[in-house]
Formats: sequence, structure tokens, C-alpha cells
Amino acid sequence: MNRSDMLLMLGVCALSFGAGAMPARGQTCTFGEPAALSCSEARLIPGTPGQHVVYVDTSNSIVDLFDFGCAWVSHPAFFRFTPTVDSTVTVTTCHPNTTYDTVLAVSQLAPMTACFLGGVQSMGCNIDDNRPECSNGCGGGGSTVSFSALAGTEYLISLGAYEDNWPPDWNGCPLCLGLIVTIEPTCGDPPTNFICSVARELPGTPGTHEVRIDATDALSNPETWSADCTSAPVGHNVWFTFTPTTDALATFTTCKPGTGYDTVVRALTGDCGSLFQVTLACNDDVNATECVTSCSPSPRGSTISFPVTAGQRYFVEVGAYDDNSEGCELCLDASLTIDPCAVAEPPIVHIQEDFGLGNFGCACDPTGIFGWVMNPTPYAEIDRYRVEYRPLAEDAWTLIEEGTGSVPNLRVTWDTSSLPEGWYMLRLRAQDVCGRTASTERILEVDKTFADLAIEQPPDGAVVGGHVCVEGRAWDNCFSAYALSWEPVGGGTGQRLTDEPCCWTPVRHGLLGTWDTIGQGVPDGDYVVEALASSGCVSNSANFTRRQITVTVDNTPPVAIIDLPTACDAVTGNVPIRGTANDAHLDHWVLQY
Repeated sequence: MNRSDMLLMLGVCALSFGAGAMPARGQTCTFGEPAALSCSEARLIPGTPGQHVVYVDTSNSIVDLFDFGCAWVSHPAFFRFTPTVDSTVTVTTCHPNTTYDTVLAVSQLAPMTACFLGGVQSMGCNIDDNRPECSNGCGGGGSTVSFSALAGTEYLISLGAYEDNWPPDWNGCPLCLGLIVTIEPTCGDPPTNFICSVARELPGTPGTHEVRIDATDALSNPETWSADCTSAPVGHNVWFTFTPTTDALATFTTCKPGTGYDTVVRALTGDCGSLFQVTLACNDDVNATECVTSCSPSPRGSTISFPVTAGQRYFVEVGAYDDNSEGCELCLDASLTIDPCAVAEPPIVHIQEDFGLGNFGCACDPTGIFGWVMNPTPYAEIDRYRVEYRPLAEDAWTLIEEGTGSVPNLRVTWDTSSLPEGWYMLRLRAQDVCGRTASTERILEVDKTFADLAIEQPPDGAVVGGHVCVEGRAWDNCFSAYALSWEPVGGGTGQRLTDEPCCWTPVRHGLLGTWDTIGQGVPDGDYVVEALASSGCVSNSANFTRRQITVTVDNTPPVAIIDLPTACDAVTGNVPIRGTANDAHLDHWVLQY
């Protein structure tokens, strides 16, 4: 039997082949039924709208070459279908189960005519579909034909291996075929994600990602899952995978209007060989109105939520409860939501306290505000921040500065020149893109004058001498220092009182300092004693606060002399006493015996 005797024109099928045919190259397929070797034996595919998927092992097919019109092929396989509605039909071998370079031809069969007798019309012939998903990695790719089909008309699908299945490395590809016949309208994409290794890739970016699958022809292969999720077998499974770009909370749900059957969902991590050891979440039914499917008045949809880590791969498997024993329409409407905000930490805001900006600190003119605004979660960027103030007794805030993004070294200048002296609330507030907020506040005094400076002792006009204790008040919330000094009334040389305690600690009704009028050799006379104080907000000495008193220094002892009687005189009766009691600042004298 030679090649010319076996020409198979488009739409004409081979009848039989002798015992001398070459053995097929390839290997046994994990999924696949034997190929239909002739048109008359073509496998029947449903003509109802939907995604119809078949798995075929064509390694048992004919090795000789045939002309499909667009290419020479070997290892043919044949299928038939009759659409029940006028429809756009797409036939493709772009399926993960297809492992060799296919050629695809579709023809219309004449009514009431045996397929091998001719009377056919070509609907298309294709060698390669160049879409990335059609590459199978073994010397070629899948094939696709789309056409407008008429209801009630029978069509023949003819498939073969391009050029006798000889890829460039001269090793035959595995002859495993996955065929998809799409008859519009459908309820979703075909179930090409029928096992873990061909899981459908979903975006890992934040947001909600929708997916619809027509799982009617997904492999049954019922599995037994964890008893705490469901004890019933789970079949017609489809797989999804994603790699989040950020830490987040992932939620996968089938509680969508288009889901038509009782679903069970689980999430796993690891690789496809060890997934079942690491189940992250599993759910059968969610008791919520939105989870009611078109096949039951009771909620049958499923939802799982689980935390995910950026850069780590995760898998989601969706199956039909009890292998769809209820016979529901296997339409899956699902979504994956990646929500980094669900695990994001709120912003971090801080005002440094080491610049007088601790609680009850001081605000000068101007005041430098230092701190930072940070987002601890990479995705949750700072949407905006505000530095603002308000008088302590009021509610309305006034803006100092605002901005966006993280600021690790915040530097803000607060102009207080137009503000009255008093107490204010300072606030740094931030909000991230997730709507989370954080704030920190400080109560500060806008300080412009020294609050309380007074000399209480000695009183103004007092006569003093020796060691003079100067007492009083030197206090301000923004205290810096005070000093005591003296000088003669009318001018002259004076000096500072330097005796301890000195001048760096505020005083309230206490000792301000001592004046050693004898040790400093202060001549008797009238003097001005001055207290001078400054706050941390006043640097110009012309603006220092001053308080003065005038005192008289008198270090000359009083004169006390008894002239009569003289020493050693003998006296009796009433004795007259004569003498002198005199001082420039005599207070009183006393005569005693």
C-alpha cells in the first residue's frame, strides 16, 4: 500500500490499513481515549452551546502520510458534531494536554451522505496558531479553526500530526491530544486548567480578578479532601495559581451570579507534588444569599480567605461537591481578590521631643518641627499628611504644611509671629492609600515673654548688710536662665551676684541668690539690685525681663557709749546714766543691767 493509494483529501476519511503499517512514535498519554481512526467512526461531540473538551491518545493511529489540503499529516483522528443553534464555532488543539504539532481541518458534511463519499465543504484548515498558549514545546504548536456554523448541520473535524510527527530533534513527540470545541454562547473559558501543573495563572496584583470557566468537560476524577471541609468526593476540578506582588489577604469566592453548581474550594501552597500536605484554607458552603446558585435554593457557593506573602506561589482548586451528583450546569463564576489593606499596618508618625517639642514644651518664633511619616507596609503608601495646630481652647485646626508619601526626615517650620502667646495643640496626622490613619499630638506654649520674675526679699527700700539672701520667683515654662546683679544708685561699678545657687534652674518662691556685701567690700550706701531673666524663645538681651529693687547697704556698726557713771564708780540710789546710742540707720536701742 503506497502513499498515492492512501491520499485523504479534505473531508474524505481512510477506510482501512494493512498489517505492514509502521508503529506509532510517542508514548502513552496520562489522559486520553483511543483515537477514532476513520470518518465513519468519528467521535461524537455534543452540539449544545458550551465548551466541549475531549482527551485523545493518537499513538494508536495510522502512521502513513495524508494530504489535509494545508499540510501532509499522519496519526489522524476524527470527530463529528451537529450544532443545535446557529453559532460561531471555534475548534482548537491549543490545550495543555496537546503535546505534538497538530494540523486541523473542519468540513461540512452533505446531508444524508456517507462521509467518505465526498459532498463536503471546507470550513478551514490550519497548521499553527501562533498564540503563546498554543506552543507545546515539542517541535510545534496547536491549531485553530473558527467559522459560522448552522443549526442542524453536521461537521467533521479531522486532526493529524504535522509531517509524520518528526520534530527538529528527530524524536517523536508524545501523541497526546486535547481538543476544544467552543459553540457560542458559553458560560466561560474551556477547562484547560484541569490539573495542578496546568493551573490557570491569575494576576498577583492588588485588586479583584474575575474568571469564568465552563467546567462541563473538566475531568471527573473525584478526589477526597479534608474531612473538616467536606467528606463527599470532589470532581470536575479546575485549578488556579497566583503569585502576589505584595503581602495581602487573598479571598477566592464562587459566590457569583454565574456559578451554577455546588462548589468546594481549597487553597494550597508548595509545588504540585506536595500540595496536599499544605492546605491553607478549605470551604464547602457559605450561608449567604449571594452564595445561592442556579441549581439549588440553598447557598452552595464557597469562599476562602487566607494571608499571602509577596513572591510566594499559591494554588486554588475548585471542584464540584459529590462530583456534581445533582447534575447541575457546571458553570463557574469566580473571583480572586488580593487586598493588601486587610493586612497593612497603619502609618507611623512621630514628632521628636528633643527640640523642646515634648508635651508642654515651647514654641518660639519660628519653631522647627522635626519627625517622620512612614508606611510600614510597602503597598500602603502615604496618601497625605498634615502638620497643623489649634488653640487649646478651640476646635478648628489651621494647616502648617501638608504633603504626600513617606518622609523619613520631616522638617517643618511653624511661623508663630502672628499668634498670641498661649497654649496650643500641635498635630501630625497621616493617612495611607488604604484609608488607615495615625496621628501624634503635642501641647505647646507659644512663648514670647518671661512669665514670672520678682524679688520678694529683701523688700524695696530695705537696709541690708553682711550676707544678704535675695529671695523671689524666676519661672517660665520655656525657662532658660536668670541673673542677679547690683550697682550703686545713680550709676557706678557693680557686679553680678555669683554665689550659689546660680542661675540655670527656675525658682518659685525660693532663694534666688546671696549677696556678700562684706566679702565683696561693698561701701555703705544706696544700691540697685536687679533680677534679669530670659526664656528659651528670647535671645536678644534687649528683650530680657528685668525686675529691680533699691536697698541701703550699712555695714558700719552702731555707736553705743556710756559716759556716766564711769567704770568702777560706786553708786547708790537713783543713778543718772549718760551716754550715746547712734547709727545712720538706728532702729532701736536698749539699756540693761
